[in-house]
Parts: sequence; C-alpha cells; structure tokens
Amino acid sequence: MFHNFLFLCSVTLWQSIFSTTTPMPQTSAPTPPSQPLKQIEVVAAVLHRNGAVLATQRGYGPWTGWWEFPGGKVKPGETHQQALARELKEELDTDIVTDRYLTTFDYDYPDFHLTMHCYLCHLLHDTFTLKEHLAAHWLTADTLQSVQWLPADKDLVADLFTRHLPAPAPHTIRIKPFGANADKSKQKKSKYEKKSVSLQSHTLEPTPGNNTENHADMA
Repeated sequence: MFHNFLFLCSVTLWQSIFSTTTPMPQTSAPTPPSQPLKQIEVVAAVLHRNGAVLATQRGYGPWTGWWEFPGGKVKPGETHQQALARELKEELDTDIVTDRYLTTFDYDYPDFHLTMHCYLCHLLHDTFTLKEHLAAHWLTADTLQSVQWLPADKDLVADLFTRHLPAPAPHTIRIKPFGANADKSKQKKSKYEKKSVSLQSHTLEPTPGNNTENHADMA
C-alpha cells in the first residue's frame, strides 16, 4: 500500500515536470531603419553691384519672411547656368550674366537635404520685378547681417565679402581746371577729363509685381 502511494507520487511529479513549458525569452521588435532625407539640388545667384549684393525675402512656404539669394531647383537635364537663367527670369523677370562659380554648400533641413551651388552674377539690365518675393535689398558688408537669412544661406553670408566678392572699382575723380588753365581747357580737354567717370550713384529699385506660389523653387 505504501509502495503504491510512492509510485503514484513519483508519476505525478514527473508529469508536472515534463508538462511545464519553458517560456521563450521576449524580444523587442526591431527598429525600422530611418528614411533617408529627400535630396534637393538648387542654384543660387549672388547678384553683385557696386560693392553690394541682392537679397530677396521669401513670400511663400514655411520660410516666408526669411531672406535668401534668388535661385531655385535644377531641373533634370539642365546645366547650372541654364537653371540660374530660368529661375531668375521666373522670380525677378530679369536677365543675368553668370560671372563665375563660387562654392557649394550642403545643409540638412528637417525634411530634406539641400545642396546649393552658388554663382557670382550680375544683372544684364538695371531693372527687375518681384514676382515671388516680398521685398529685395542691396546689402553691403555693413548691412549684410541686418536681415534674417535662411539657414543654408548663412554659410555663404558668413565670408561672402572677405572671400568671394571682388573689391568695388575705384572711382575716377574729375579735376576741374581753374585760373589760367581754365581758358586752355576750353580749347582742349585735359587727359584727366577724358578718363573721368560720373560719380552719381544710381539706386536700383525693384518694380512691384504680383506674388505667386512657388512652382520651381526649393521645398
């Protein structure tokens, strides 16, 4: 009787041991890889005139009110020069001359990676129309930091005048003769007068235009 009891206890014990399943270790779900940022390639025109550069104030998108160098996206098949000419025609209704390549900057915005190719340019004619921007100013080395630049443009602004821009051309001063030389000057112009240039400065004011939605610029 006692032996039967021991036998039943041992059977019950072994059944309980083998019927118990060992729990599997829990593992957390793998972290999905981060999505790469959208790549955007743009060109920027650093328009210079008499020791100043043209800054334009954005009139659309999340960066409205911030300042930038005019320009925009490079379309497939376009050269940088072709993109500059097209963008400046669309944004400012003007024609430009590309003087030379300056530099290229890369910047990570929250939702895209920007590659900006910068070129030194000048206006072919002294007029332009604001078609997409709120305002435009000619800024010198002393006033360059007076506006709120877009983050990507700040890198170029930092050393624009010290590294990239040519020095303003010196003025030639006209010297008027007096006394006895005055009579002689009426008969024949002096060699200095022939080389003289006007010192009158011309203020270039943009022609007001209609602001439009961005259709060919960076996101």
